[in-house]
Formats: sequence, C-alpha cells, structure tokens
Amino acid sequence: MKSQTRHPILKAALVFGIILLTIHSFLTLCMFLYVYSQRGIAQAELAWGTFFLLDFPTPQLMFQWLASTSPMRALFDWGYYLVGSGPNLRTFAMVGLAGGLHWLLVGCALGACFSSIRARSSSLRLA
Repeated sequence: MKSQTRHPILKAALVFGIILLTIHSFLTLCMFLYVYSQRGIAQAELAWGTFFLLDFPTPQLMFQWLASTSPMRALFDWGYYLVGSGPNLRTFAMVGLAGGLHWLLVGCALGACFSSIRARSSSLRLA
C-alpha cells in the first residue's frame, strides 16, 4: 500500500534538510570532543577551520554578529569553568548553530529539487 502525502515536495525537503542537519551536528560534536581531548595543544583548535570552509559563509557571519554578545561571552566564561576550554565550547555552539542552519537550508533546497524532478519524471511516464 502506497502512502499518499498531501505535500510530497515539502516532506522531501524537510526530511533531506533534517538528515543533513543531523550529520552536521554529529560531526561538530565529534570535532568538539576531539579538540577537548587534545588539551594543551594549541593547534587542535585550528581544526575548526575545516568547518569554517565547509559551512562558508554562515559561521563567519555568525561570529561577526554574535561573537561578542553577552550570551556568547557568558558561554565562553562558563566553558572555562566547566570544561576548561571556553573558545572550543563557544566555537562548537556557534558553528553548530550557523552550520546546522546552513545545511538545513541546503538540504531543504536539494530535497525540493529532487522531489520535483521525481514528480516531473513520474508525470511524464503517465502521459
């Protein structure tokens, strides 16, 4: 029995976007844990540069607009108190938010494109 949805393009867009958001969130968590485990090595925090290239331009914009706001400064201080790595925790939060939003939007656009191509090809087969 085939499931009929009312808005298949919207469903495909959201599913694909959430999949990419989940993958990105998992990778940022792995990067945070890697940098945290390499305590005392200053170059470990340079590993976040990979995400700055992967998520271009959203983390750069996020850091420009939000890096010096009071919630991010509080997170920076709390990170020093809690895990001993304030810059790592702040970068994790900002890259996770900005990059996650970035890949959610990219995934939604790709999902909508793939779904519309599939719908168009199935309508051509019926004709």
